[in-house]
Amino acid sequence: MRYDIWLSLILGPCNHKLISILESFGGFKGAYELKDTLEFKSMLTKGELLKLEKVKTSDVERIADYCEKSGVYILNIEDDLYPENLLKTKIPPAVLYVTGDVKVLNSDVIVAGVGTRNSTQYGRDAVRLICEPLAKSGIVLVSGMAYGIDSEVHMASLRNDKKTIAVMGTGIDRTYPARHGQLRQRIEKTGAVISEYPPFFETSPYLFPVRNRLISGLAVATIIFEAEKRSGTMSTAGWALDDGREVFAVPGGIMSPKSEGTNILIKQGAHPALSALDILNVLGMEACESEFPANMPNSRIADLSKKERVIYDILSKGEADMDYISEKTGMLTGELLSVLGILEIENIVMSLPGNRYRLR
Repeated sequence: MRYDIWLSLILGPCNHKLISILESFGGFKGAYELKDTLEFKSMLTKGELLKLEKVKTSDVERIADYCEKSGVYILNIEDDLYPENLLKTKIPPAVLYVTGDVKVLNSDVIVAGVGTRNSTQYGRDAVRLICEPLAKSGIVLVSGMAYGIDSEVHMASLRNDKKTIAVMGTGIDRTYPARHGQLRQRIEKTGAVISEYPPFFETSPYLFPVRNRLISGLAVATIIFEAEKRSGTMSTAGWALDDGREVFAVPGGIMSPKSEGTNILIKQGAHPALSALDILNVLGMEACESEFPANMPNSRIADLSKKERVIYDILSKGEADMDYISEKTGMLTGELLSVLGILEIENIVMSLPGNRYRLR
C-alpha cells in the first residue's frame, strides 16, 4: 500500500496542511492508520472528508501499478531524493511523479525560466541570449514545457547537450501540449519531467498556476522573460518571492503588453536581466564561455534528412501553417509534428501562434 499516494489523493495539490498532518500522525502510514479517528478527520475540510470516503485502496493500487509498469518514479516528501529546494518552500507537494533522471532534481544550481505562451521574437531571442550561457555554465534550467517561452528555455539546454527539467500541470501520464511529445522525450533522456498530479488525474485550468510554485520552488532563481500584467507567469514570480528566491525580469518596450509584467517586476525590485552575467553574478558563479552565444550559421542544416530538407525549403520562402506544409510534403499530422519538433529543438525552425512555422 502506497500511503503517500493515498494521502495526496485526500489532500489534493497545494495543501498547506500537509506538513502538520505528517508531523501530527508520524508520517504517511500513521495518517492512514488513524484516518478514522476524530483527530484526523478534524483536520480535514468538507471536501477532503468526502475524498476520505471516496478514495479506495484500488485507486491507489491502480496508480502505483501504472507507475511501476511505465517507469514513473514516485517520490514523496520523506524520501532522501526529494528535491531539497522544494523542502524549503511554504507548500511542498506530498508526492512527485517523475520520468527521466530523478537525481537531476537535486542538481547544484537550478534556475527557472518562464514567460508567455504567445511570445514575441524579442522574448525568444532573449531566452537564447541568456539561457544558453547559463546552461553552458552548468546551470540546470527548469520550465513548464508550454508553448512559447517555456519550450525555448528547455531547448536552450537541449541544443547544448545539457539537462533540463519540465514541470507539468497535468497528470504524469499526459504530455501537454500533445505536440511536445518529441520535446518531452528529449528532456527525459538526460533530465526529468515531473508532476504532482498522478496518472488518470483530471486536468483543470486552475492546476497550472498551482503547478507554477514547483517551477520556482525547484530553483534558486526565476527569470521572467515576457509576461502580461495579469498572467500565470506573474504567479510564478509571486511564488518565487514568497519562498525567498531571487527574481529576475527581462525589461521590454514600455508599449509592449508582453513586457508590461516584467517591467512592473523590475519597478518593484526584481533584478533586471540584460544578459546571462546578470544572473551568474547574483548567484556568485562565473561564465565558462562568452556572455553571448555566437550567432554562427547552424551547421546542422547541411545534414538535414530528406524530409527535414523538404520542410526547410518550404519555410525558406516564408512562414507557413501546418495545413500548407502537410499539403506540400504529403506528410500526415503525426509524422509532420515529429519532424517539426526535431527541427525546433535543433534551433532551425520556430513555432508561431496559430500552428504556423518559420525559419529562425
